[in-house]
Amino acid sequence: MKYDEKIRFHLYGWWLVLKFFPYKIKRIIWNKHIMVRWQRLWIRKDEFHPSLNMNPKAMVEMSKEEKRRYLEDLCHRRRVAKKRADPESF
Repeated sequence: MKYDEKIRFHLYGWWLVLKFFPYKIKRIIWNKHIMVRWQRLWIRKDEFHPSLNMNPKAMVEMSKEEKRRYLEDLCHRRRVAKKRADPESF
């Protein structure tokens, strides 16, 4: 690989990083922090409410420990919502 090809290759790599950087910031701030916390404010009465869906955009930016806590909390909120929707089944 020639010297100018190496430079072009590295510049293209940096261009890709900078091109998708705003989307990464949005995923971190909006999806991981604001939306996840907003959905935890109260537990809905309906277990099929959209706030009880898994948020893959937020999970992309989470560490393994954060994913584990997120999924445990999501399962807990779904269980509570199911109990509220159909109390006779429990």
